[in-house]
Amino acid sequence: MKIWTLLGWVGLLLFFSKETMEAALQAADLFVGGVMPALFPVMVLGGLVRLRAGNGKPSPATGIFYIMFGFAAGSPASAKQLSASVEAGLFPVRWLMSLACACGVMSPMFFIGTLASRVGQAAAWRMLLVHWATAIITGLLCYAFDRVCSPNKEPACEDRRATGTELPTPVSLPLAISAAAQALLSVLGAMMLFAMAAALLKAAAFRLFPGWAGQHSLLLSVLWATLEIGGGSFAVLDACSAAPCALLCGLCSMGGLSIWLQNLLFLGKWMHPAKLLGWRMLHGVLAWFVYWMLEKGAAVDCVSAAVVRGPLPACANTLPLLLLILLALYPLLRRKASA
Repeated sequence: MKIWTLLGWVGLLLFFSKETMEAALQAADLFVGGVMPALFPVMVLGGLVRLRAGNGKPSPATGIFYIMFGFAAGSPASAKQLSASVEAGLFPVRWLMSLACACGVMSPMFFIGTLASRVGQAAAWRMLLVHWATAIITGLLCYAFDRVCSPNKEPACEDRRATGTELPTPVSLPLAISAAAQALLSVLGAMMLFAMAAALLKAAAFRLFPGWAGQHSLLLSVLWATLEIGGGSFAVLDACSAAPCALLCGLCSMGGLSIWLQNLLFLGKWMHPAKLLGWRMLHGVLAWFVYWMLEKGAAVDCVSAAVVRGPLPACANTLPLLLLILLALYPLLRRKASA
């Protein structure tokens, strides 16, 4: 970054210091109250897994395992696990983009724990299921696209990864906690960076074009969500009298540039950033379209965006727990099937 560009950004931060500080505090509050409790335990558990390359022959069961892990943990925990796995040779690099598309989903607790307090339980569950289904569709489309563009390349692991050598990742609890904490600090940094950028754009719009900004508050909120989905999703809800669930589902599926950057922190050395962003945008469009069709076909209406907050029912947290139990049973089931 050139010195004059850097000075310009510093000047904007100082000029709009109140707005940027509020955005940074909001991002930090969302991280502490929602992101860290959902991601930290799963990242620690993922760091304790002793990965082994096996015989170097990838199987569909490997992809199913990581999709289950991604659905239970969310992104970027799934990206961190994919990065460690491709280094261990559990699957070829060619599979990485399609698996990143299928596993690069938001934590289920964001839908059924955070958004549910504003849109209602039924709408939150519908958004989560559409979010998952379109992630799998996007992953399959990415895999088919790669097969068509490079049909002569067979998926095979490198020879050095096919010897059963264990990946030197953290396998002790202190090291797993340390690695998870470092990864979460990167997540917090990305969230705060894009939240502050969104606040700068919004503050500048209201300062330079107050009439236009007041009439297009929803557009500015969508722009916020495309930069940082956590605070942006609540900005979209605040800008509407009734929750636009199809739009929210699409924005959450795209994930915003913040989650895109978080995934690149772990997967960037294996894939082109623009290609990953393109597939994430396709996921968002598919999710918006599928949910819009559900609303149109079944006459589904979300509750008011100002729905009264209340405690979640006990069954709301059972699905992530069930996925984690299936993940724990996966090695036993696979060993029994191979026998």
